[in-house]
Amino acid sequence: MKIHIKRFFDKAADCYDSSADIQKIVASKLSDLTQENFPETVLEIGTGSGIFTEIFLSKCKPQRFIGLDIAYSMTKASSCLQGMFIQADGEKLPFRSECADVLVSSSVLQWFQRPEQSIPECLGTLKNGGRFYFSVFCDGTFPEMALLNSITGFGSVYSLKTPEFYDRLFSSINGIKYRLEIHDYVLRFRNVKEFLQKQKATGARFTGRTSAAGKDSYRRFCELYQSFFGDGETIPVTYRIVYIVGKRT
Repeated sequence: MKIHIKRFFDKAADCYDSSADIQKIVASKLSDLTQENFPETVLEIGTGSGIFTEIFLSKCKPQRFIGLDIAYSMTKASSCLQGMFIQADGEKLPFRSECADVLVSSSVLQWFQRPEQSIPECLGTLKNGGRFYFSVFCDGTFPEMALLNSITGFGSVYSLKTPEFYDRLFSSINGIKYRLEIHDYVLRFRNVKEFLQKQKATGARFTGRTSAAGKDSYRRFCELYQSFFGDGETIPVTYRIVYIVGKRT
C-alpha cells in the first residue's frame, strides 16, 4: 500500500503546486495557528513540494529545520528552501526521542497506515514543552464522490478516519495537551473532468481499489455529478479538515 502512495507522489512533484488548491488553503490556515518565533529545531513530516514549508519558514524562522517526505521527487522539489530535506517514511522517523522543539505536518497524517502507533511515536520526538501543529483530511471529504461511486461504480474514495477517531487518539496519549478544530471547505470546479485532473496531478490518487471502472461508468458519474450537485456552471467538491494543535507537557 505505502509503495503505491510513494509512487503516485513521486510522479506528481512537477505538477503538484499548480493543482494543490485545497492543500494551499489548509497550509495557510495551519500557518495561522502556529505561534512560534525562532524555534531551535523544527521537524516537518511530509513536506511535499514545500507549500506549507515555505510559509512556515518565512513566518517562524527556525534556527534548524528538517523536512522529510516519503517521495524522493518531493524532497528534491522542496530542497531549494532553507533547511535539510530527506527521504523518509513519517511512520518510521529516523530521529531520536525529544530532539525537536516543534513538529509540524500539513495534509499528510491521513496516509498513515498505523496512526494509533505512529502518531504517538512522532510526538515522542518533541522535547518537554515542545509544540505540534497538524492538519489532516478526514471522513466527510468527497461525500459527493462517495455517493456517486455507490451508484455508478466510478470514483472510489480513500477510507479516511473520522474527526472523532483523532480526538480519541490524542486524548489517549499521555503527556500532551491539545485542541482540535474541524473545518469544512467547498471548492468549485468548472466540471468533473477538471476536478479529477487536478486531483490526479496532486498525487493523492491511492484509494485502495485495484479494479478500474469503465468508460460508461465514468460518463454516468460525470452526468450525475452535474445533475445532483452542479449549478449549471460549476460543480462543488467538499473537503473536511481537522486541525490539531498542542503541546507536550
